[in-house]
Amino acid sequence: MLRGPAYAAISGNRYSAWTRRIVSRVWGQYRAEGIQLYPGNALLGERGVSARIVLWRFRQVPSSAETQILKGLRALYEQRAETVQLRLFVTKQPDGTDYIAIVELHAPGMPEPVNVSMLGDASQFVDLVNVYAPYRRQWPGVVVPKAT
Repeated sequence: MLRGPAYAAISGNRYSAWTRRIVSRVWGQYRAEGIQLYPGNALLGERGVSARIVLWRFRQVPSSAETQILKGLRALYEQRAETVQLRLFVTKQPDGTDYIAIVELHAPGMPEPVNVSMLGDASQFVDLVNVYAPYRRQWPGVVVPKAT
């Protein structure tokens, strides 16, 4: 938990020199602690390794839009061959309720464009969509074994 004693023991004044250096350069940091709404208690990577992760953030969402967000995301991703798993979280922020979706994809390239209209009126709350790929630093000519 971001407010619990275990987190307090490693944060704030107890950050490492490296963390203080990096955090001092971060602008617009967003921290969230949420409850997974869908699909139950699934874990990241539970269904195998993903080549891409798509992160969606919906900001300051009224509770009436929750069903539309989930319905729209499921329509966008669950029938796609490259989708490994979709998870949706709700998080209470000082300025309202946010929803975070994490979509794991097998596709090694960029995912196909999505039809945001499938989110209906909930599309007005989308304020972030980012695609992440694994990063592995290696020297030229050095072969790094794949993680198992």
